Order: sequence, then C-alpha cells, then structure tokens
Amino acid sequence: MNNPGTRAPLGQFIATLAQAGVEQVVIAPGSRSTPLAVLFYESAVKPWVLFDERSAGFFALGLAKATQKPVAIVCTSGTAAANLLPAVVEARLSRVPLIVLTADRPRELRDVGAAQTIDQVRLYGSHAKWFQDLPSPGGPVEVTGYYAQVAARAAAIATAAPRGPVHINFPLREPLLPWGDASDRPFDYVHVTQAQAPMPDQEGWIEEAPGWLAPPRHGIVILGPESPVLSEAVLRRLLQRGWPVLADPLAPARRTPGTITRYDAFLRVVKDHIAKPDVVIQLGSPPTSKVLNQWLQHVPWVLLDDALEFRQPDPHPVWAITGDPSATVRALTDRWPRQDPEWTALWQTWEDRTAQALPAIFGELPERFEARLFHALPEWLTAQDFRHPLFIANSMPIRDLDSFSGPLPVSVYGNRGANGIDGLISTALGVSAAQGDVIAVVGDLAFYHDMNGLLAAAQHHLNALIIVINNQGGGIFSFLSQKDLPEAVFEPLFGTPHQLDFSGAATIYGGRYRRVDTLGGLKKAWDEWLFAPGLRVIEWRTLPRPANVQWHEIVWSRLKEVLPDARDR
Repeated sequence: MNNPGTRAPLGQFIATLAQAGVEQVVIAPGSRSTPLAVLFYESAVKPWVLFDERSAGFFALGLAKATQKPVAIVCTSGTAAANLLPAVVEARLSRVPLIVLTADRPRELRDVGAAQTIDQVRLYGSHAKWFQDLPSPGGPVEVTGYYAQVAARAAAIATAAPRGPVHINFPLREPLLPWGDASDRPFDYVHVTQAQAPMPDQEGWIEEAPGWLAPPRHGIVILGPESPVLSEAVLRRLLQRGWPVLADPLAPARRTPGTITRYDAFLRVVKDHIAKPDVVIQLGSPPTSKVLNQWLQHVPWVLLDDALEFRQPDPHPVWAITGDPSATVRALTDRWPRQDPEWTALWQTWEDRTAQALPAIFGELPERFEARLFHALPEWLTAQDFRHPLFIANSMPIRDLDSFSGPLPVSVYGNRGANGIDGLISTALGVSAAQGDVIAVVGDLAFYHDMNGLLAAAQHHLNALIIVINNQGGGIFSFLSQKDLPEAVFEPLFGTPHQLDFSGAATIYGGRYRRVDTLGGLKKAWDEWLFAPGLRVIEWRTLPRPANVQWHEIVWSRLKEVLPDARDR
C-alpha cells in the first residue's frame, strides 16, 4: 500500500523554498511530518535536527537572526506544533523571517477524537503574518502547482517588511511512506524575484509635518534594538549636525564612534536637572532603558519604520513615517536646523565623564557584584580579539549591559521582541550555528528554562561559551515594587530560589563546566576557554539579590558626585 501523489507536491514546495532563498531548515522529528522531513533531508536545504520542538523553534530563530535570511522549521502534529508558539511570538515581535511547516491529520480525522490531533488552523493567531491550510496531497485534485505557489508566497511574505513568521499547515494522509510516485527527476519550482521599485518623487512629504512639531534645536536620535543599519554617510551627517545619537546595546550602531552609549547610567543622576528634548527620532524597537523611556514621556516623537507598525507604547505626540530610514533621516536633518552646540556638547560631556568615572567606581566594588562583568566585557573582548557574537539574556543581563558596557567590539544579539527568558540558550546556539561561535550571558532562571536546548551543541558540534550568572533566582524583582512584599511572600513567588547545581546540565550534554565565585576567577576561566571548541559553561555565583540592589545604588550615588549638573542643588 502506498500514497501516490504525495512526493511531487511536497518536493516542489521544498524546491521553491530553496529557490526563494531558504538555505536552512530545522527539523523536529515526528511521525506525521515524515514526508516533509525526508524530502528536506534529501534536498539542497541544510538540515538541523533537534528533538525538542520548543528548543528547535528558538534555534531556528537564532539562525534567522544571525543570517538575516528566512529559515524553515518542520514539526509533527498536536502539541508538538503548539510548542513552537513562543518562538513564533518572538519572531513576530522582533521581525525575524521564520517559515513554520506543521504536519497535521487530514480533514476527515479532525474533531473526531483521532490521536495526536488538535485544531491547528490559525494555531498561532495574529502572531503569524500569513497562514495557509493546504489541501492534502495525493487526492483527486492535482495540487503540485498550488503547493509551489504557496511556497513562493510564504518566502516572499516572511521576508517582506515587516519581516516575520508565516505558518503553513500540511494535512498528510497515511501511509506516509513509501512514495507512490518516486522518481529521480529534479523538482520544478515557481520562480520568485523580489525587487523594490524606486520611490516616486515625494519631496513634498516633509511639508506635511504636524503643526505641533516645530523645527528642533534640542533633538536626539534613538537607535533601538535591531534598528536598521543607517549608511555611514547618514550617521556621520547626524553627528556633524549636532544630533546626539543614543544607541541601544542591540543596535548595530552601538559600535560607531561618536554615538552615546552610557545614557542609561548618567540619566539616572542628571535627568531631574535638564530640560527634555524638543523631539526624538526613533528607529527600531523601543529602547531597552526604562529610565530613558520614562524620562521621554510626552516628548514629541518621530517614528521611522520600513513598515506601518506602531512600535512606541509610551504616551507621545507621534509623527509616524514609513519609508527608507536612511533617506528619511537625511531629509529631516537637512531640513531641520543644526542642533544647539551647547546641547550637543552637554550630552558628549555626560558620556565622556561617565566613561572616565566608571572604571574607578567599579574597581572598588565587590568581586561578586554581577554588574562588574558587563563593565569589563569591552576590555575583555578587545584584549582577546574575539570576533564572534555576544548573546545577552533578558532581565538583569541586558539592563546591566545597557548601563555599564559602553560600545562593544562585536555584534550583540538578544530576544527583545517579547522580552521573555525562555528559549535563550537555543537562540544563542542558533546564532553560533550561523557564525561559528557565541558567548551567551544568561541568568540562572533563563539557563534553567532552556537546559534542553544544550543538546543542539552536542548534536551539531557547536561552539558556545555560556556564562550563567547565578544569584539564586529572579534578581530583577528585587528592583521592582514586589520587593516591598513580606519575605515569606516575596521569596517563593518572585525571588524563586532553586538551589540547583548546574554542573550536571553541562556534563550530560558533553560540555565542560566550571564554577567560579569571583570576577578574577571568571576572568581566568574566560581566558582559558574563550577560544576552546565545543560547549563550555561557567557558573558564576554572585552576591545575594538584596546586596546586588545595594551596590547598584552605590554606583549611582558615586556617579552623581562626578557628573556636571548632577549634584544636589
């Protein structure tokens, strides 16, 4: 018994994806997805096999982030498909092109109690940019051409602005093997060529600026997480015309000389003594810095995006402009006046004074104070000439990096779409698969959440140095209002101490493990393992969470003593 007519539609679907630029696929093995998995494995698309769907989804996310190309992911039916939801959510919010291919039971087996069958129609809801529930192959109607057309559309929609995930559902009938129409002929595909047409002459659009937006003299530019890469000429033009350019840790321009990178630190101590900007120009997602976002509430805002999505949650008067970011920035800054030199100089003074003050301040802090790592990272990376990416977890790591690192000599990745702590190890390993190595800095709870993801490093011989900051729980909650709850309530619900020994997690997946208790011990392990192959896990036991809060407050207090216009008046 066989199933004639299955191989050709699925094969041409895969061939069309490959022609449209899909070079890699992540496969989570299962029964119903057998035809897709086998044909992908035999195709020119590079396969990565991961056993856990949740980890596989985030691994695909990391691959797509690091390559800037669409990545496909295949899984079987039922809860396997549901486990991809967190990665789909992150891909949608951080604009990553994933092509999610879920196997399903045919329509006659839905809603009748068939095993491993759930409702997979629009399973990911609005988090998927586009959805198709395909007709089953092998039936009386020939669907090969339609399958190829859907593949072409899936790749085009996933990579069109705003980029994001698409979901194709395949209702596959048994028998799943053997093929009834096997042949050695190459598959055809639907040709897809994407191009951006030149924009029509729209020089007059700047005349349509809202009446509440006066030409600014005290403006700033914010390059948020994963902001578009401005041309060097445009970025240089901004700086020449006196615009302070604030670059988030996940913005590519953070490495550009002249950008402001320590604003999260110095605004904490100067924000109450300075006037707010006339206008803010934002590219990319909203910035990580909470103090920056709060300080800028109600300031007029120009939101630049290549797609009509409103990515600014705080209350502002907003002028949203859709189009090429570099061209739009150039038009605005050419039309608007040069910024007040005193305003420009003040921002640069705060940046310089903060950069000069932090080394002396941090040199006096305890060896187990976790923020010391983030202040040290630029020097450590530069000294070792490490060229591979850095992946930073959410919660405290990304915040301390924002406050204390300044510019870094490497690319920095993170999952700031939904800002969750799940799937971070798998995402980092996806980045490593694309770029050869990665340093991942994660908290203890983020590491615990995705320990299954470590298997990918062993399976695929990936290189990764993972630094686990272990402060015994959710350190960020000690900075939030929950800290005022009675300890008997706070600790089990928010502090969440776990007493886990992470050495077993490293060894079970074939990695090396070392525990350190001081920054000096961490630096020694770093020097020995930075360029070592394979999986390396360094667990750093840091200060208790309440002490971490106290030492952050000491940093702000000492910084206040050295910044101009920041002393008590």
